[in-house]
Amino acid sequence: MAFVVTFALSFYIQTRQAQENARRLIHLKIQDAIEQIDQNSQNQHLQREIRERQSLAKARALAWMIHLSPSLLRDRAEMEKIRQLLDVDELHISDAQGILIFSIPPANQGYNMASREQSRVFLPAIHDPEFALFQDLQAKGADGKPFQYAGVARLDAPGIVQIGYMSERFYENEKITSLENLAKGFRIGKDGRLLIAKEGKIVSIEREEWLGTSLETFGIPDEIAKQPRGTFSLKLEGVRKIGAFQKYGEYLIAGTLPANEVYLSRDVLAWELVIFYLVLFAVVFVLVSQLVERIVIRGILSVNRSLKKITEGDLNEIVDVRTNVEFASLSDGINATVSALRQAFAEASAQMERELELARAIQVSTLPSMFPAFPDRSEVDLYATMDTAKKVGGDFYDFLFVDSDHLAVMIADVSGKGIPAAMFMMTAKTQLKNLIKTGMEPSEIFSRANAYLCENNDTGMFVTAFLGILEISTGTFTYVNAGHLPPLWKPAANRPYEWLKSRASFVLGAIEGMDFEQHEIHFQAGSCFFLYTDGVTEAVNPEKELYRDHRLLETIHTLDDGKSLADMLSGIRQNLAHFAAGMEQSDDITMLILQYFGD
Repeated sequence: MAFVVTFALSFYIQTRQAQENARRLIHLKIQDAIEQIDQNSQNQHLQREIRERQSLAKARALAWMIHLSPSLLRDRAEMEKIRQLLDVDELHISDAQGILIFSIPPANQGYNMASREQSRVFLPAIHDPEFALFQDLQAKGADGKPFQYAGVARLDAPGIVQIGYMSERFYENEKITSLENLAKGFRIGKDGRLLIAKEGKIVSIEREEWLGTSLETFGIPDEIAKQPRGTFSLKLEGVRKIGAFQKYGEYLIAGTLPANEVYLSRDVLAWELVIFYLVLFAVVFVLVSQLVERIVIRGILSVNRSLKKITEGDLNEIVDVRTNVEFASLSDGINATVSALRQAFAEASAQMERELELARAIQVSTLPSMFPAFPDRSEVDLYATMDTAKKVGGDFYDFLFVDSDHLAVMIADVSGKGIPAAMFMMTAKTQLKNLIKTGMEPSEIFSRANAYLCENNDTGMFVTAFLGILEISTGTFTYVNAGHLPPLWKPAANRPYEWLKSRASFVLGAIEGMDFEQHEIHFQAGSCFFLYTDGVTEAVNPEKELYRDHRLLETIHTLDDGKSLADMLSGIRQNLAHFAAGMEQSDDITMLILQYFGD
């Protein structure tokens, strides 16, 4: 299932990416075609403007020659020289009635210029001395060869002076830059093509047999072509293609790419992914199966056998599964619970003090008590204490290395007192510790622990907790506060302690589906981090005054003079005892201090 889902997702993403890349490439070529259309239009306009100026200049020069020497009209040889000098193909001179009185070639002599629409447009020159006209290319004669005329008014008498070109060279230039040949010069990818349509008809395409056909015949529906810009898919001559188009003025420019070219890289990658995932999942499956069987399943079966005996009444059963740290911790927790139950049943008629002593023993037994905590690590030092009250609460702390570079520290306070609070504390602590060992982010650890604690929480208890994970190599400290008191921290060796200001999330075990906000700070060499429970700040003196935050901050500043961590916590405890002045301790007093020396 993982393979199918992963492959399908990858294939879908690659397909979408390939289509997007193809359409982006087509649109780039369309933009190039638009620029070429504009350039061709400008070139044609410029060429016509140059020809117009040259042609009219030649016509005016001829008119001036005749004006200076009217006898030229009787000297055909001299006029032939003038024609060659002007580099034109025809010369025509008319009288005031528009009849050609001189013509090269001579066959046109006597032609009435009013007889045809093409020549009639030059008649205004008879009456307008300023008249000048450069005519567009015209089809002339039965063969339809292109011809172009320029004419001005005669200077020596009313009439028309006209020159003519057999403009095959101009016609070829315009043909080269014409729209019909434009699409042939563009190639999209390897086998992609470009087409240009006008009013629904193809006017430029590489294959000439498609010229003049409709877009719908080519495979582009009318409803798509009405849009200013878009994409389409079609199947043409048995080949499926991906296409895109864009309108530009009166033209529609479209491009297509064969699907096999579009999806070539996707198909290659798909085969590579198939081979890679098959090998990967085979290896992972074998490893996971062996690990789960050896580490998890055997341990679960053994624990379940012992739990079955316990639930059937055999409280002397010992759970001894130690295949890994988690099962060892679970075994110790279950054995401690069973031991507590066994002791509770034996002393059911004893005084409440016996129950409270038992609860204190359960609470303290789960806490690390060997210090220095990490004698082989020079980068950090840590010390923690917990003084239980007469009415046992649910405070606990813990610390452990997740791996060689990540140290987790935690402190928490369970609501309620007595045996229920101690049991809930042990459940919460075991669950949190097991989750920490997985290497998850603090926010994910609290989310999963919250879901576990909310399940079947008939007692209605909850836990305020603070969890931080220090990356030894960088000093990065990532933490989550679930309704706990704000800690104190010393950012650097030469800086004073200050409150860590960050918004706390909701408590654990109260509401399912809560999100826990994760924060991050950076330790420097000499940074210290102080965690505590409300038994510190809510200690009461005979005047019913609370110890409060400001006294704690003053005390820790007073003690911050190079003392060891154990001496600092001892100093805070002495200051609390002095403040309380003999008042009975009403809640557990739990403190943890961490010092960072750097990697």
